[in-house]
Amino acid sequence: MLRLEAPPLSGADYKERLTDYLISLNEKLTYLLNNLSEENFSAATAKVFAETRSAAAEAAKKTAALQSSAAESRETLRNEIIKTAQDVRRDYSASLDTAKGSIMATVAEEYTAKSGAAELKSLLQSMIEQTSRDVTLKFSEANSYAVQVEGALQSYMDEVRSYIRFSSEGIELGNADSPFLARLGSSRLSFLQDGREVAYISNNRLYITDAEAGSLGISGLFGFKTEANGSLSLFKRG
Repeated sequence: MLRLEAPPLSGADYKERLTDYLISLNEKLTYLLNNLSEENFSAATAKVFAETRSAAAEAAKKTAALQSSAAESRETLRNEIIKTAQDVRRDYSASLDTAKGSIMATVAEEYTAKSGAAELKSLLQSMIEQTSRDVTLKFSEANSYAVQVEGALQSYMDEVRSYIRFSSEGIELGNADSPFLARLGSSRLSFLQDGREVAYISNNRLYITDAEAGSLGISGLFGFKTEANGSLSLFKRG
């Protein structure tokens, strides 16, 4: 339980004592929030947390399975089109655009494969954009499929875009369709999600706002593990 008595609002130095009180209160609250665990809640609440984590993990597995299945289907279709293609064509292009304060160079390769019942168009493109403040490398791959099914034409497209940005703040690596981003600065390697820093490495230390692990080791000699009753145990390895 957090116990911290407020200082009396009187005396010549009450402002200094009030400032010290607020600083101490902030430190204690920060410690409590960073060390909050299921043990701080009732059994019913802890059970709800466990069920929620389990449901989220199961949903993540199903999502990953669907994404994997879709990727395999696209790759199978791509291979079939290429294997049975009657017409294959590759076109290359390069351009250099200059505008006030920026330069952009683009190199593209367009691949087209047509068979009796299907068509594949693949566009690979890389761009370098340079300004006085940063240099950005962009990579993209777009695949468009058209398939003749029972007299009806069906088509769909998937696209992947990634980039590397060099600036005075450091180096950024990311994917345009992903909420995750890595940034290498002069004093830390940061990992961001939805624009918010969730973890970073600096001065031989790893900092993370929220961590979850099945087991945790210390110097290879000791480790922590969760028990069936929800408790946390420290054990010696080997």
